[in-house]
Amino acid sequence: MKRSKKVALITALILIGAGIVLGSVCTAITQGDFSMFSTTQYMELNHDVTSPFTSIRIEASDHDVHIIPSPDKGCHLTVITPKRDSVTSEFDRGTLVIEVCNHRAWYEHISLFNYRSPQIILALPEDSYENLGVQVGSGKIEVADGFTFDEVNLHTGSGNVFAANMHAENLFVDANSGKIELYNLNVENIMQLEASSGNITLSNVNSNGKIEAEVSSGRITCDTMTVAGTMDFSASSGNTELRNVQADGGIRAESNSGKIEFTNVITEGPMDLSTSSGSIVLEDCDAGELDISTSSGSVKGHLLTDKVFVCDTGSGSIHVPTSTTGGVCRIKTGSGSIRFE
Repeated sequence: MKRSKKVALITALILIGAGIVLGSVCTAITQGDFSMFSTTQYMELNHDVTSPFTSIRIEASDHDVHIIPSPDKGCHLTVITPKRDSVTSEFDRGTLVIEVCNHRAWYEHISLFNYRSPQIILALPEDSYENLGVQVGSGKIEVADGFTFDEVNLHTGSGNVFAANMHAENLFVDANSGKIELYNLNVENIMQLEASSGNITLSNVNSNGKIEAEVSSGRITCDTMTVAGTMDFSASSGNTELRNVQADGGIRAESNSGKIEFTNVITEGPMDLSTSSGSIVLEDCDAGELDISTSSGSVKGHLLTDKVFVCDTGSGSIHVPTSTTGGVCRIKTGSGSIRFE
């Protein structure tokens, strides 16, 4: 090895070693909290809202939004944000409007060790309100336990959305690259959920209306749900998984390359399932009628009641019960096999 290469190699190893030592010292001094090195200066604003209101609207760019119950029956607003931002809180025909405007230059968004997220924390004194609307660019949205709303609209560009133990007449959630997690909800009419690359997770959800969920590359997971209306799911490359679900009005699910997997899913209405290259699995499921189709994926499972199977496959095998009673189960595949026990 040439002398110049040896010198360069030794220099690189020394620099790497120095970086490791310096990183270890910084970690020990800060105990893992690097926020003290942030180049962004923050301010904290605290405001008690004394005027009455029936609805809430929040708009911000990169702030995390937290809706929580008030500890003392007063309405309290806390905003932690960079000093160059402006914060307004006003009323518009019974609606509390909170807006944080980002006046930072583009280069001010580049901050080494900037682990502190801007925050909007709204503590609400009442349990019930008319409308809740939150729109943020890249922040997450969290709605704490115990609230009732007529209508909820939650939108975030790249943040996550979380809500639990909430009652709403209508619920609309849109997260572009973030995930949506909803637990222990009661929705009377419409629930519409949309995510691009994030997952959608629903658990212990009851609805007297219809539920629609759409993802691109994310996954849809539903567990323990009772729906009086219809359920409609659409996924491009992500899987759709339902467990312990009852939907009286019917279920439709479509996917491109993702798999559809149902376990203990029952509907009195029709069940319409289709994929391009993904497989379809139904374990202990049932419906009034079933219409299932895949291009290259297989179809298999077990139904709870007898069905009249009408099957067609291009090159796959077919193994289904022979029954002349019950609803119709139509299955068509291009090259995938069909097997029901």
